[in-house]
Amino acid sequence: MTYNKNLDSLRALAALAVIAFHWRTLVSCGWVGVQLFYVLSGFLITGILLREKGKHDTLKSYYKEFIVRRSLRLLPLYLALVGICLVMYHITGKPGGFLHEQYYLYTYTLNFARMSPSYVGSWMYNHTWSLSVEWQFYLGYPFVIWYASKATVKNILITMLFLGPMLQFGTLLWAQAIEWGGSQDHVQFMQGCFVYNASWSQIDAFAIGGILCWDEVNSAFTRPKVVCAMLGTTLLAGLSVLVAQGRLLSGLGSLG
Repeated sequence: MTYNKNLDSLRALAALAVIAFHWRTLVSCGWVGVQLFYVLSGFLITGILLREKGKHDTLKSYYKEFIVRRSLRLLPLYLALVGICLVMYHITGKPGGFLHEQYYLYTYTLNFARMSPSYVGSWMYNHTWSLSVEWQFYLGYPFVIWYASKATVKNILITMLFLGPMLQFGTLLWAQAIEWGGSQDHVQFMQGCFVYNASWSQIDAFAIGGILCWDEVNSAFTRPKVVCAMLGTTLLAGLSVLVAQGRLLSGLGSLG
């Protein structure tokens, strides 16, 4: 896959949206940035795995090379952050929740910790939940590409695209069965976090990127309409999560 400046533009847009989301007076739909990162990841990783598949004779070498490259790209800064949190905790006792949540950080599973009613969290590492989802995608997706033909992979991705919203609604039902405690607003917020942090709730975003990776789309990616298609489908993936959370429905109800 050759370098494409449009991808850098989309990365910048996604980063700005996420940053702006933390200042809700600027923009309240910054969640689109996270979805866009997942779409871009699905696009790029699908292309890398398809291209590298023909260069390996065994799954072991194929998987090892992919994981090593991803590790070298993501782990240095991530481990530096975790190390800073570890040192600060032993010196100051903060972040407060680090003692119980450090193991989730070590194993790239913080998104699951955030699905618990007992999650404390800290501004220092809360944002790494999205990297956990990303890494879980990296661990499983190479097996799909290796064992399935290219046409089958595309069918699997299309299935994932439609399966995503159903998994989100199922996860919401699971969240509603949990005793969260607190006010109604708090309960709704926690249920929304439960849905959004589940890695399987994001499979439609990854699937969109993978589908857009196919040769006929990839070769035309420089066209503005294809970039707009990626942004539009990203929005739809994000909206499906919001609907599953019930936020969109409750918001519409408040207008009546």
